[in-house]
Amino acid sequence: MPTAYSNAQKRADYLRAFPNLTERGSLVLQDIQKQLLNHIYPALLLTMLLLLAWPSIQSGAWRTRLKQALRREGRLALFLLYLSLLLVSTVFSRHHIANPLRDLFSHFGPGTKRWNLQIIENVLLFVPYTLLGLTAFPCKRPIRRALLMSVALTMFIELSQLIFFLGYFQLSDLFHNVLGGLIGGGLWAAIHALIERLRQKKRN
Repeated sequence: MPTAYSNAQKRADYLRAFPNLTERGSLVLQDIQKQLLNHIYPALLLTMLLLLAWPSIQSGAWRTRLKQALRREGRLALFLLYLSLLLVSTVFSRHHIANPLRDLFSHFGPGTKRWNLQIIENVLLFVPYTLLGLTAFPCKRPIRRALLMSVALTMFIELSQLIFFLGYFQLSDLFHNVLGGLIGGGLWAAIHALIERLRQKKRN
């Protein structure tokens, strides 16, 4: 009887805790949907403009890579679409604020539920960015490229918000965005290694 009571008590404790996890997960998904899907039309327009400008952007030693990218137009389009969604949601749709340095050191360490959710969102938003980027432009050092991609984009976003007063420049955003980018790079590396292993087995 004590064992049965103990198991029942554990199940009751789990059920009491589960709604909180469900609520937090739902809030994260809703915020991500609000940031990305609500800006899908301007992002599609920006994607088309980037695709049209892409040949002129590439030059010189990049021609070989350009030819390879054109063979993977679908992957390139997905990457540019997600990049456009990030730029529209983090820069182009922001409103003017008075002091972009007000929350410079916020979101470090434990905080309110809203802060914790924003940290999770900042990490998750950059996972598809490097994952799709490496899919469009594979390389032998995915983690290194994921790091460079993440640092470059998050610096562009944060400096744009700072210079044009379009959001709060936060050091925590730099850290969490780069962390998400590295996770995406790690996922790509793991998936790529698995695919290569399966191909070798088929050849043998």
